[in-house]
Amino acid sequence: MDDAAALLHFIEAQGAHYVVFFPDWSPAYRRMAQDARLEAVFSSDYAWTRAQGRANMHVYRLRNVPP
Repeated sequence: MDDAAALLHFIEAQGAHYVVFFPDWSPAYRRMAQDARLEAVFSSDYAWTRAQGRANMHVYRLRNVPP
């Protein structure tokens, strides 16, 4: 899916509290990672991934959903 807004809407509609993805997986995920509704709460911070020029996996909390 290349529609970040629709993807995030679907995630919210499912009642998710967290979402996990690689922020450079696709252009949609790059846009979604920058969305104000998401707050990054964890990164795998794997050195090999960074050495390959890629972004590490992140866990994001949806800001509008109580924990």
